[in-house]
Amino acid sequence: MIESGQIKFAEQQTLMSNVLEGIRVLDFGRYIAGPFCASLLSDMGAEVIRIEKVQGSEDRFLSPVSDTGDGALFMQMGRNKLGMTLNPMKPEGREVVKKLVASADLVTGMSLNPASLAAIREEQGFNIQLNAGALTSDEDDLIDNAEGLRDRLDVIDRRQVTLDDIQFVADKFNQLANKSLLLSAGASAYLGMPTSLGALAVHGKSELRLGATTEVDQTDLDRINDARDSANLIQGLVDQYGTNFSNYTPQQAAAVVSALQASGLLTPEQINQALATGSLDTIELLDVDDIQSEFVGRGAAVTEAGITFARRFQDTSVGITVKAQRVDVIEYRANVQNFDEDDFDADQYRADGSGVNVDLGIQHEYGNWRVGAVASNLMKETYTAPTGHTVTIEPRLTLGAGYRANGFTLMLDADANAYDNMITGQESQFARAGIAIDVFDWAQLRLGYKSDLKSVIADTTTVGLGFRAFGTANVDIAAITGDNDTVGAILQLGLSF
Repeated sequence: MIESGQIKFAEQQTLMSNVLEGIRVLDFGRYIAGPFCASLLSDMGAEVIRIEKVQGSEDRFLSPVSDTGDGALFMQMGRNKLGMTLNPMKPEGREVVKKLVASADLVTGMSLNPASLAAIREEQGFNIQLNAGALTSDEDDLIDNAEGLRDRLDVIDRRQVTLDDIQFVADKFNQLANKSLLLSAGASAYLGMPTSLGALAVHGKSELRLGATTEVDQTDLDRINDARDSANLIQGLVDQYGTNFSNYTPQQAAAVVSALQASGLLTPEQINQALATGSLDTIELLDVDDIQSEFVGRGAAVTEAGITFARRFQDTSVGITVKAQRVDVIEYRANVQNFDEDDFDADQYRADGSGVNVDLGIQHEYGNWRVGAVASNLMKETYTAPTGHTVTIEPRLTLGAGYRANGFTLMLDADANAYDNMITGQESQFARAGIAIDVFDWAQLRLGYKSDLKSVIADTTTVGLGFRAFGTANVDIAAITGDNDTVGAILQLGLSF
């Protein structure tokens, strides 16, 4: 006996199976979310066409149960669907997609973020990217040499200066003069998603740029080099005649005094000091309390959180980012006898400020070519440290072009204007070039080169590998090397679903 409730349920099933009749849906989704939703639409009568790449999509072959290798998930999610394979990277494939989209009522799993010049792939939904990297340039071991100088000066301040002391200090001062250390580090998190109006993304980003140098006072350098020459002269006299005047003959004493006077390295007071004490060892050649040279560290940390909206108009994409920025400006100054690198970020050397800024982007496609421009930080703002050092966030225009075909990608971009470097305060303007080669379906080799057209920051070369798993996760690692012992590394993790 059939209950009336069962009859009503069967009638409802029949009604629901036809409710979307006449509607065409294109399924670009992968794995569970997109294909499952498309399956529900097919259950309600829609004509669903699953679009796959030519060799079959990543989720087709998971847990194979058929003679052809089709997986259980694919067969379950593919019920009541039509199927098509194509390559949307080729002109013919794009034309097919355009015709299908023109006749379709709904496209699942497609999203774009064109204004960022690193678009979300069309068949993806949500996209998450986590990035971290660091770069350092320390050709002259600045920190180690500065610490060595500081420690020796501290010892000298408590005892008689020796020839070895003066030689060590002179060598360190000459090594540190006009030398610098640069450090850059950053991290970011990004979430992109499709909307009915375009692509939407939110991001958080933090970037730290620090530089250090020893501002060697020329007077210090001259005094220390004179002290070294004086010490060598005295050591030669000691080796020839001995240390104490009491052991000299009158002729030897006269020869020693004549040599000291003729050198022009010692003052009359220093010579009289030796005569008064009767010893060459008592001549004070270097007073460390007179040293004026400073160790200086400066830079900035920029932290921002923003939202990006981008939209595509045929072959052209435009986007805008509105972001809140916080800028911490640092300038640390200390005498070379007293510096401590742990004090770099102390409150007395740091100030912060905040503001709102805007980026704009545009991109256009010409076949396999893409050209674009990004205008970043349109609102110019200057931030000042307690010591008076300033950092300016100023507009920058970057122009770029890219080409991709047959597993090969070429990328070129350059800053159209110079801007103040946050570390040095001098102007920098960068040009970049890169290539990427698909080694396997799941791996890519990448090479890059970056050059400062103003020759302030060292040129760098990047070598990296990218790996992609299951069509949804990616891991990218890269090593950086360059002039002036520049080394660095980059790590990027991504997930699409």
